[in-house]
Amino acid sequence: MPADLLESYRHSGKFNPAGVIAAPAAAAVLGVPLGLAYAYLLHWIPFIYINFFLTLGYGFAFGWVTTRVLKATQVRNVPVAAGCRSLNGPDRALLRVERAHPRAV
Repeated sequence: MPADLLESYRHSGKFNPAGVIAAPAAAAVLGVPLGLAYAYLLHWIPFIYINFFLTLGYGFAFGWVTTRVLKATQVRNVPVAAGCRSLNGPDRALLRVERAHPRAV
């Protein structure tokens, strides 16, 4: 079998500008209720192992929402998708500290 028949899949590199705006916006909207729940649970659950899994779940929720929005808006450009995901990290930390738990600042 010739090697040119088994080429690997490559993304087209196309992206929808609405998806680039929608992914961080969805994370910002999700950040307020999740931040409140996260801060409340961290404050009232004294077990460090449960807190560890809460933190993992909090990060997973944002990653899952960002991925779903990027797929729904057909963002197929890897650097653009990585940029949207990296925008959600600082946004998530800002929402969690300043809005969800105002006494921490």
